[in-house]
Amino acid sequence: MKNTVILAIAALLMLPLFSIAQAQDTSSNSYMDDYRSDKLKNLGYKKKVKIANNLYAQGSYINALMYYEEAYAVKPDNACLASRLAKLNYLVRDYNKAETYYQKFYDLDPVKYSKAKYMMALMQKYNGKYADAKTNFDGFIAEYNDADGDKAEFQKIVKRQVEGCDLGIKTTSDPERVIVDLLDKQVNNPFSDFAPIAITKDELVYSSLRSEKAIFLPLEGEEQADSVVLPYAKVYTTKRNGDTWLDSKLFPGPINSDQYHVGNGAFSKDGKHFYFTQCVVGEALKMECVIYVSEKNGDSWKEPVKLDVNAEGSNNTHPSVGVMKDGKEYLFFTSTRTEGGEDKKSKKDKLDAPTYSDLYYAEITGPAKTGPAKNLGNKINTAFNEATPFYDNNTHTLYFSSEGYVNIGGYDIYSVTHNGTDWDTVTNLLAPINSSVDDLYFNLSSDGRNGFLVSNRPGGYGLKSATCCDDIYGFRIVKEVNIRILVAERRTPETPLAGADVSVVKGKDGNNTPVGNFTTTEGEAVLFALQPDEVYTLNATKTGYWGNDTILDANALAELYGGKDTLDLVILIDEIARQKIKLKRVYYDFDKYNLTKQYKVALDSIQKLMADNPTWTIEIYGHTDSIGSDAYNMVLAKRRAQTCADYLASKGIDIARISLMAMGRQYPQAPNKTETGADNPKGRAKNRRAEFKVNTNDNLKQVEIEYTDNGPYVKYIDNTEQK
Repeated sequence: MKNTVILAIAALLMLPLFSIAQAQDTSSNSYMDDYRSDKLKNLGYKKKVKIANNLYAQGSYINALMYYEEAYAVKPDNACLASRLAKLNYLVRDYNKAETYYQKFYDLDPVKYSKAKYMMALMQKYNGKYADAKTNFDGFIAEYNDADGDKAEFQKIVKRQVEGCDLGIKTTSDPERVIVDLLDKQVNNPFSDFAPIAITKDELVYSSLRSEKAIFLPLEGEEQADSVVLPYAKVYTTKRNGDTWLDSKLFPGPINSDQYHVGNGAFSKDGKHFYFTQCVVGEALKMECVIYVSEKNGDSWKEPVKLDVNAEGSNNTHPSVGVMKDGKEYLFFTSTRTEGGEDKKSKKDKLDAPTYSDLYYAEITGPAKTGPAKNLGNKINTAFNEATPFYDNNTHTLYFSSEGYVNIGGYDIYSVTHNGTDWDTVTNLLAPINSSVDDLYFNLSSDGRNGFLVSNRPGGYGLKSATCCDDIYGFRIVKEVNIRILVAERRTPETPLAGADVSVVKGKDGNNTPVGNFTTTEGEAVLFALQPDEVYTLNATKTGYWGNDTILDANALAELYGGKDTLDLVILIDEIARQKIKLKRVYYDFDKYNLTKQYKVALDSIQKLMADNPTWTIEIYGHTDSIGSDAYNMVLAKRRAQTCADYLASKGIDIARISLMAMGRQYPQAPNKTETGADNPKGRAKNRRAEFKVNTNDNLKQVEIEYTDNGPYVKYIDNTEQK
């Protein structure tokens, strides 16, 4: 059974239409110059109220607010003015001001104006103050005296609103894996931008109300300039280049007009028909909308034709085309008609509530032809507005906006899938797709991961307030990607290696955070979850193998493999090919660095090795015993290494392939003293040496040196040697 009390409280027009009309009203008087401001202030209180009441009756709410605010400043204890300011700020979606004025209105007489507390709580919900809203919703029910006999109904309403607050707290603290970004000013403007159609993630058709300058409605006694032309909504196209949207262009063909508003477009599946809405502004700035279709003829579009699905005396808008599981093409749309659905409109006069809308559908039977319109029924439609349907052909899912379900504020976007026989359960898309205010026009690209929506959430390009006006946002569904990690040798990638150590860090630009370490086991993969928006570096190592780093961008993987929940990652490592080379060290007499004959023979084997492998390089390390100062020994060590380098160069080895390292007495290979502390001449003789390190400069090949000498060919002298 439809709920009538909600209508009395909400008092909203069909918002997607209403916001355009009020945006046009905004263009009329949003930028008051000093002259206009001064002239308004010079008006008397009664004059201000009279003008405000007339503007209110005309539906020019934003202009009316200007005069009511001036009058309220004179009489802040006037309940009628406080009530009107609260309601109008609500209607023009300035929820911060509406909350303030509902509080002031309530405070004037909490018993008489107890319902103002409900509206104040509702505004707090719209402002994202969920905890405060819950407190005041509960307080309203506790205080309400049931003077109108509707407390039981309000208890149901408040229960739903409180559930929405709880949902808002939960979903905003733990949002879904979706990235939502405001499109730049090449698309959005300070008025109203709406009805995006995702051709691809980088190509967009949308509707917008644009004006190059502010336009003022005349005050009483003034004349409107003949040159003033109010703007009309039109359909535009644009493309994205990288992160920037290009200048928008008018949709080609005879779609747009300077005589009525045009918007809410939708293409047929084959792209040969473009459905859209033509709207005119009627009395009290209320929109009157009809659905048209234009057929593509080559590269051009034919004159639009009015669809027979329109119902006289009602608004018909928000067309969307989908192919259902029966293979037939259907038109989904929004309408305020009453036939086939609940009689929402009949409640309007009795309750002073606006006309409410349901979702309908009709089979497309031919060019500009449809079958009878059918209401989507109570599984989808509620006592509140439903609007902006979008049917996804890939999943047979209908997305739409509604005020009638548990929501986190205003219109939320919902989805419901058709199983071939009936509609399944309606699901809220939650934050960040939804916000505490109005979220509409969900539209998904064919890849199922990118799309657009419309919202008046804070952070947009609002003209009058942070939430006054609709902007287009892009969204990207980021799926969590799980990877199964295996490590294998490059030559046999199909055979996983056991005993490989894998370390995982996340972060970029040097800001890395360790995530974990694990060791592979034979035949077993390690399961690891990549979090959205993170970049990971995985390093695999194993004794006898060269390590390998793998960088994973979670978002890029989700974009590339979005259809898969789990990916297999094999990190390939290369076995180190070790070549053993037998060499002899070069030894030196005490305090000497010249080469003796027997060690030139040792260097000859190194010269042949370097000549046979022209890409190799060599490092020569000079060492000393412990007698003498550190500084002296470093010089001596450098000279010992240098004599080896000079000899190799004299034998044709390019000096650029030779590096010298002076080690001094830091790395003895034998003790310089005995265990009793006495001098050890034999040990010191072993320490006066040159050693070598050969670099192949090939990651897949490593040289290991095996020294074959047992010490120097010298006659040891006693420990009285001095340098």
